[in-house]
Amino acid sequence: MGVMLSVAGSIGEVVRADGADAVEISPGTWQVTWVEDDPEILTFDYAAHTLTIRPSDLRAGIPIVVRGVDVAIVSGADPTSFAEHRERVHGVRVDDSSSHREATFESAAASARSLQVPTWLGLGRNIELFAVGFRGIGATRQSELLWDWIAPQWHGEGVPMPEADDQPVRYQYMVGRGISTQHVIRRSLQDGCLPILHAEIEDGPLTYRIIQFVGPLIGSAAEVEGTPSLVADTHSFGATLTDEQRDHARRLEAGRAAKDALVCHTRIEVTNPSATPRYAFLTLPVPFVGDSHFPVGHEFDAATGTAAYTSGRRYLAATVDGDPAGGPQISRLLYPGESMTVEMWIPHEPLGVEDAELLCALSSDLMRSDVIEHWRAALSQNAEFDLPDRRLTDMVRAGFAHLDLITYGDSGGALAATVGLYAPIGSESSPIILTFDSLNRPDLAERSLQYFLDKQRPDGSIQNFNGYMLETQAVLWTLGEHYRYVCDDRWAEQIAPGVIRAVDFLRRWREDSSSSQGGLLTGKTADPDDETGSFMLNGLAAAALVRAAELIQTCDPERSASWRGEAEALVADVLAALHDAVAASPLVPVADGLWTKSVPPWPGYPGVLALNPLQNEWYSHGSVSLRDSLLGPLWLAFYEVLDVDDPLVTDMLRYQADILFHENLAFSQPYYSPHPRLHLLRGEREQFLQAYFTGIAGLADRETYSFWEHLYGLSPHKTHEEAWFLMQTRWMLYLEDGDVLRLLAGIPSSWLEPSQHIGLHRVSSHFGVFDFDLTVDERGEVIEVSWLFASPDRAPSELRISLPGVGEALVDGVAGGHFDPLDQTLVVRLSGGATRGKLLLPPAKS
Repeated sequence: MGVMLSVAGSIGEVVRADGADAVEISPGTWQVTWVEDDPEILTFDYAAHTLTIRPSDLRAGIPIVVRGVDVAIVSGADPTSFAEHRERVHGVRVDDSSSHREATFESAAASARSLQVPTWLGLGRNIELFAVGFRGIGATRQSELLWDWIAPQWHGEGVPMPEADDQPVRYQYMVGRGISTQHVIRRSLQDGCLPILHAEIEDGPLTYRIIQFVGPLIGSAAEVEGTPSLVADTHSFGATLTDEQRDHARRLEAGRAAKDALVCHTRIEVTNPSATPRYAFLTLPVPFVGDSHFPVGHEFDAATGTAAYTSGRRYLAATVDGDPAGGPQISRLLYPGESMTVEMWIPHEPLGVEDAELLCALSSDLMRSDVIEHWRAALSQNAEFDLPDRRLTDMVRAGFAHLDLITYGDSGGALAATVGLYAPIGSESSPIILTFDSLNRPDLAERSLQYFLDKQRPDGSIQNFNGYMLETQAVLWTLGEHYRYVCDDRWAEQIAPGVIRAVDFLRRWREDSSSSQGGLLTGKTADPDDETGSFMLNGLAAAALVRAAELIQTCDPERSASWRGEAEALVADVLAALHDAVAASPLVPVADGLWTKSVPPWPGYPGVLALNPLQNEWYSHGSVSLRDSLLGPLWLAFYEVLDVDDPLVTDMLRYQADILFHENLAFSQPYYSPHPRLHLLRGEREQFLQAYFTGIAGLADRETYSFWEHLYGLSPHKTHEEAWFLMQTRWMLYLEDGDVLRLLAGIPSSWLEPSQHIGLHRVSSHFGVFDFDLTVDERGEVIEVSWLFASPDRAPSELRISLPGVGEALVDGVAGGHFDPLDQTLVVRLSGGATRGKLLLPPAKS
């Protein structure tokens, strides 16, 4: 029987198709007939485009109008013109109004599921952490539903106890009477951002107020030594270590100072606010393994208020109103206005009798003051973001603290920028390192990069985690990005040998791939075991070669030029493979009624993998769409292989938003998708805000700001996700675009309401360190802006300051500046020498 289509386009254009007859049946409309029965796809050429469609996607009498091509496709013989088809489709187009509403955190939170995350507490640089949680908060196991709990960890690994058959334990306790229908728990961080947890638990008329933090058993927090990065590796999931590295790590761990033992302090206060006496209750911590209902053997000493394993090692000291707790369970009658204070100390590892006496002698007030000062001092070294949104200001500060907490290393050595439970990964540690750079901490960035160079393999490759084959190019790209921040040729020359070995590895890899996949590198990019020539893998390789060439330009210009040439050759091969892949990929519909071209994540598959279930089983990590959306071809625009304004990028953004995203956010592990940055570079502020706020509302704990890795609540304190949030915030506020610095490209319009202020102080960029301030007067009639670059010779040629919602303005006192009302942007050519300016706005209409 064959298949017949009608293709309506512009008059004069010819339709051609291999294996088919094409006849013009009316001006500009062609009838195309394939003799093959039931083909899976049909491909034809129209004008400069090769288009592919699935016959099964067609419905009788309903035209497919292709975005950006001016062609309509309909089944059967239909002489209707393109103009008539287009008019019909436009008449029934669905207005996707969500894209016209400016998203806010509140609007995103109203529709997104609220996830809660266990809290990790520690002092930074040191792997002795405690995970803490309350009944049901971030629960991933049954025992976490039944108890409040404290779990000692070496990074993300539970601490094994010989008293528990070398199994890790968690100390489970209960504030109040227990589990009831009442479940009111509020949590917050000290100063809104420090790793010191505050909580309130309501039980009937009583509210228990809790403070938890980690401090040293002896000395001050500032004196606690960091953990060598190799030792941290041995306690991180997925780390790749040689036998020699493991032996060295064991020797380092054996020599660590015992004086750095850390303890978790919990203070619980309760006051009776009622007019009658009420009882307050507390069950002190007891060690459990897993979800066992039976505790590990232990005993309580009422005279000292300590609890010990049957071995005699103490794991708890507790007081009630300053006196030793008299038993493992407390019930105290409180008359109106009376209070009870319970202090609990749990060491990271149980203590002998003498050290337990030190535990009992600790002062919670002194330790808390010391720990607060320690974390405030750590944050004071960073750049500052002062935003109209208090939540975001706190999230930025908390974000750095969360990154710093699990970036491990001893004094002056390499730092392991771990990613949640996992060891450093060349790709996933990248946003952490770039956050350090953006917050003007190049010292932390360089030490984190040195970690990967120290672990470089003899063949030049860098592969630190679970067989990921993109780590070499990811580290090279991040090294190059860091160089753009610091422009330090001495550092570049110092690391050049490692860079050269890494590039030589990529070159050999490419030579080995020259006979297959069109010269593209093949390998797996993330968890799925897909050994393919993915566009993400190869786009990153091309970008890595460009950044590596920049890095050695001064010290080795000849080699640099050679690498640039190889990058151009790889880009050419990638674009050729992309062209063929698009031509073979079926058109897909989007919400406005039009159809767009589609792209597979790697060559050789017809379009979006999730739409080809017969090809393979694509479900992984909670979704069928991850390879398409998280590891897909949009990375080619992020890595500058495609221009962000390329029509194909427009198509990909559109169909991914409609088919692969929800509320413009990818499924499962959404921060792997690069589209938010592309939206900003394309001037799509509203689409960016929708992705930005949906991500925060859906993946981060709304009270403590820690991130899960996945939307189904797996892998807590995931700093890769949190670092991409921090980088998105940074891009929202300042974003390099060639020699132009875009400021405020993604801010909500509410940030320009009367009396608002935006401040960026000591932030770092490809143009060096700079300050920027914007203030709106109390009447909303004057916007004052100022900027100052620490290195004027590195300043951009132009500032583009976005002012969403400002339709007209008179620029005052800005040499070389003008206001563009169409883009709502103040444009300043810095050659004029201005460092500040003022915009006069028309009075608001009544």
